[in-house]
Amino acid sequence: MRLDRPTTVSAAVKLCSKAEFPNVHVLLRIACTYLLHRASAKEPSKAACIRYTRSHERQWLRIADRLSSLALIHIHYDMEIDLDEVVTIFSVKEPR
Repeated sequence: MRLDRPTTVSAAVKLCSKAEFPNVHVLLRIACTYLLHRASAKEPSKAACIRYTRSHERQWLRIADRLSSLALIHIHYDMEIDLDEVVTIFSVKEPR
């Protein structure tokens, strides 16, 4: 039995089960918001587009970095972690 695939992001959000695929559901909602935001903008300047794109790239890179860290934690869940050492390393990298 072949299911019909949605042709738009908003249709995909409606079909995506929030209970079964919570992360996919959130990503689709973000995509809808982003597309609506871009469609409603009035011919922004090239500089504004570049600033907007770069700021969002940084956000996505931070999210990707966190996801990579979570994946590593999950992969190495059986390792013992010395919390004092983690705090020391973190305090050196982030002095504030």
